Amino acid sequence: MHEAFYGDSRKLLIKYCAFLLSSIALPFALNRVHKFDTTREFYIASAVGISLLSFIAIIFLANMLFAHPPQQNAHRNLLRSPA
Repeated sequence: MHEAFYGDSRKLLIKYCAFLLSSIALPFALNRVHKFDTTREFYIASAVGISLLSFIAIIFLANMLFAHPPQQNAHRNLLRSPA
């Protein structure tokens, strides 16, 4: 529970933005599911599945986009002596 509120600020930003974006996208996706006259159980199951998949996809994409560059190369450049 501590990590959910007091973790790394970059990771927290990604998590909460993913939650916000997935909650915004969910009504649009459910509207399309509802147009097919599905059963209530399928509607609920698709809501859970869509929200989980969109949350995971957004977190995955955000981690790929905002990943830090490798720190080893920067450290090696600092250790080189000027020629």
